[in-house]
Amino acid sequence: MNILLVESDAARLNRVRQVLIDGGIAARLHTVGDAIETVAYLQRDVPYSAAPRPNLVLLGPSLRSVCVCDVLSEIRRIPPLHRIQVLGLKDERPEPGPGTSGPMTVCCCEVNQVDVLQLPDELKGNLSFFARTERSVRR
Repeated sequence: MNILLVESDAARLNRVRQVLIDGGIAARLHTVGDAIETVAYLQRDVPYSAAPRPNLVLLGPSLRSVCVCDVLSEIRRIPPLHRIQVLGLKDERPEPGPGTSGPMTVCCCEVNQVDVLQLPDELKGNLSFFARTERSVRR
């Protein structure tokens, strides 16, 4: 499984990587830092021309301050990308605050969220979906 993590914070990136390893998720984690790089990655623009298609795009908490509509519309615009799942990662702040529960709402877009510690369970629960879509997103 190929996962594209959109996150600019190195500590969060390492946290997600470790949670996937500890959770026994056999995935190749690819990373970009922002929404613009995400669109370039999905379109396979330089320097991502040889990048594999992700089965899942994880939107990190650092994207809360930008509009992810371009990312979502790009996924909907290109037929081979239609089957890519998109999840938002909840912020791991210990105190409750804006944007820490419920769907990630940025601009006019809503993305379902998952707690980073629950990510392995979420992925394991969807393994049959990812197995069915593995061939369709390789193109």
